[in-house]
Amino acid sequence: MEQYTTKCGVELPQVDPEKNYDILVYKLGNDWEEFLRCDLMNKVADPTDEDFRKKIAQAACTMYTTGGIGIAANQVGFKEHWCIVDTQWPQTGIKVPRVIINPNTRDSVLVETQKASHEGCLSVPMGFKGTVARHSAVDLIYTDLMGNEVEWQAFDLDAACVLHELDHLRGRLFIDNISRLRLSFLEGKMRKVKQLVKHRIQTNNRNVIAQVKRMNIDYSWSAKKHLDLAAKEAEKLVVEQPEVVDEQVSYE
Repeated sequence: MEQYTTKCGVELPQVDPEKNYDILVYKLGNDWEEFLRCDLMNKVADPTDEDFRKKIAQAACTMYTTGGIGIAANQVGFKEHWCIVDTQWPQTGIKVPRVIINPNTRDSVLVETQKASHEGCLSVPMGFKGTVARHSAVDLIYTDLMGNEVEWQAFDLDAACVLHELDHLRGRLFIDNISRLRLSFLEGKMRKVKQLVKHRIQTNNRNVIAQVKRMNIDYSWSAKKHLDLAAKEAEKLVVEQPEVVDEQVSYE
């Protein structure tokens, strides 16, 4: 069991990483368009509600389990106006999530300077990354888990991460900000994966199926739209035997 203490000092409910991971990852891909392209998020009425805090704990666990530094509500199947960021834990090993509730998405840019960096995303398949230019400093106003209004001036990686998550809450993905050439590269990779998955299912070789299960954790949710029936069949295999899935990939 794991328990996290947030930036505002609230202890989140305990969560089992193994059970939680399986539950939340499959919520990510229930409907690509409905969730990941949704820009009409519901405001959180009561940040102190215990059931709401359980959702936050589960989302934070998913973020840490997948090696991410940020996650948004609609990535885990909730049409709500919140996200979580923690850019320091990969270096320090200390997990202190910042829970950003009902953020002011008209973010105030502190400096006009932009920095380009390679971004990835839990909701984009196969660890695909692209270069995105974002403002290096931003002033954000949001509500914390105590119900208090917080003003946060985020810089550099923090700024890039929170802008990435705010994009999610607007129904945008980082791939909307990269070149058409890079997108065509991603689409080509996905076509190859589709062919590979079909072949592996058809051969019904147990060793190969195990590899499909391992791969599926990377692409199954977005594959709902792009990889059609073959990926859905691969996902069924994972649902039946989730203990085979043990890969961890770094995303945001």
